[in-house]
Amino acid sequence: MSFKILNNAPKEYLQQGFRYCGGYTIKGILSAYNLDDGRHPKKYLPLLQRLNIKSFGMSTPKVISNILKKFGFLSPIKRVNNLSDNEKIESIKKELDKNHPVILLMGNGYSFKGKFSNLRKSFISHLISIWGY
Repeated sequence: MSFKILNNAPKEYLQQGFRYCGGYTIKGILSAYNLDDGRHPKKYLPLLQRLNIKSFGMSTPKVISNILKKFGFLSPIKRVNNLSDNEKIESIKKELDKNHPVILLMGNGYSFKGKFSNLRKSFISHLISIWGY
């Protein structure tokens, strides 16, 4: 079994509330590269998203990529929906082996009470950053 931890890591891991996972992901990456200016994670998101007017605070991969680009990061968007579970894991490991953090968008089918719903999973998503394996 092999292990990989990225050379850079966020300075701290912040507890996130119900929204703004995209902002927290951006802040974590910027923090790892000493580019975080101390603002609240939601302040990294466009104004309409901070006001919950668009997508109830959800950040799309394109929005995240464009924001990171402003800080000098190239963050290509890759879809792995049609890959097997092993191929998905290998795709993530391949990027981590290049010392690139990975942002993963996944369905979130769990309610606040811990009940799972396939319907909920299909329209509620969550972003996380991966820093090693």
